[in-house]
Amino acid sequence: MKKYKSIEEVKVVPKKKIGSGMEHDVYPSTNQDVVIKTPSSRFGKTLPKIRMSWVYLFQQHPDIFPKVIKVSEKYVVLEKLDTNKAMSEYLTLDGLLKEDRKLWDGDFAYTLFLIHKESDEDKLEAIDQHFEMLGNKPFQLYSKWRDLILNFLDIMPHDYYSDLHVGQFGYSKDGTLKILDF
Repeated sequence: MKKYKSIEEVKVVPKKKIGSGMEHDVYPSTNQDVVIKTPSSRFGKTLPKIRMSWVYLFQQHPDIFPKVIKVSEKYVVLEKLDTNKAMSEYLTLDGLLKEDRKLWDGDFAYTLFLIHKESDEDKLEAIDQHFEMLGNKPFQLYSKWRDLILNFLDIMPHDYYSDLHVGQFGYSKDGTLKILDF
């Protein structure tokens, strides 16, 4: 019978959070392509079924949200997104929209949320024209973000109140702009 040495060289080191929200904390993984999302300490160590509806939405819309890799009762493994590029673009779009204070409602995504909520096609057209006048590159960037945000709002429950902001977006490895959470 073989005797096995104890594994003394293994050290358990708590992982540093890389993000958090109202209900979840996000941690890095040894796999650089994914992150681990767990319930925040307010909710204990398992994910209550009632709080898992976001996972279903993510699974149904991998074009809008990070891809779900694995689900357990204690964590969800998600595709890791690059938030730096998204933050830079968001701040650019917010600044360009802010140039016309009649169009800007305090934040780029919040402005689009209000337009969607109020079905204000005239204001959306005015914003489209604002970005068209800025040139092809700003308009293409704006169009990509507008489409993502409006598509996202189309799938959200009618009583959803937007929490979209500069830190809620990222790019997948294939260059697809996505929403981290809602």
